Amino acid sequence: MQHLVGGDNGPFDGISCPTTSTCLAITGDSSLAPELARTTNGGASWTFTPLGISSTPLQGIACTSTTSCVVVGTQANVFVITDGGSSWARASVPFGVTGLDAVACATSSDCVAVGANAFGVDPFPIATSTDGGLTWQGVFPA
Repeated sequence: MQHLVGGDNGPFDGISCPTTSTCLAITGDSSLAPELARTTNGGASWTFTPLGISSTPLQGIACTSTTSCVVVGTQANVFVITDGGSSWARASVPFGVTGLDAVACATSSDCVAVGANAFGVDPFPIATSTDGGLTWQGVFPA
């Protein structure tokens, strides 16, 4: 097994493999600017692209193709990639969700993310999206 150390900005925090040879990962922590890492040869080599956003910890990534991904992180940060990482769209998250830790997308439209609640009442809220991660609806389990 290969140990993945990430690029200039820390270890891999999340990884998604939309094909058997192509994987995309995110790097960065609270003091480092995130990067998008990409391999097209099953992890033998990686390229790193700065995301152009401030030092925002990103936790999870889900890719439905080699160019389309949803990335979630702390401080209610959700970003949507539609062009392989050249540009990012910031998505809106439901009130009360301060951070998302993991995301999964069953289709290019339908995604689910889990994370933390600002008020501590519901420690693991669920957010769902039906438009590829651009907008989210909160589901706070009882």
